[in-house]
Amino acid sequence: MKKEFILLILCFLAFVAPSFACDCDGEVPLKESLAKSPKVFLGKVISIKGYKTLVKPKYDWQQYYVIEFKPKEVYKGKKSDTIMLIAESSDCGGEFMEGSSYLVFTFWNEKEKKLEYHQCFRMALPEQYAAKDIAKIKSKN
Repeated sequence: MKKEFILLILCFLAFVAPSFACDCDGEVPLKESLAKSPKVFLGKVISIKGYKTLVKPKYDWQQYYVIEFKPKEVYKGKKSDTIMLIAESSDCGGEFMEGSSYLVFTFWNEKEKKLEYHQCFRMALPEQYAAKDIAKIKSKN
């Protein structure tokens, strides 16, 4: 009975797929995120489209999207009528919805030469949950 149980467990482990959840070291403090981000803004998502990266993604299933925002306020970086950034389709790329507004911290993707969003850098907050961060950002400016 013990041998059959061990054999069953080994068979199960042989067919377990690897997990690809986003693995961050914890939330980056607001002050650090603000210092490192080239652009920080509160904006409304106006479109989400597929994006073909210049560099081959690490995994075959991995996709990128271009997210276009209409900024309500730009806290850091050059002001513009729209802001485009890329994000992964994985858990690390966050979940944006057209028509919703978010407080977004970006980083510069040197390989793609574009602004990018990554949840491990600092999670994008829907506007209704971002009041504390926005107040802190405004008090620093």
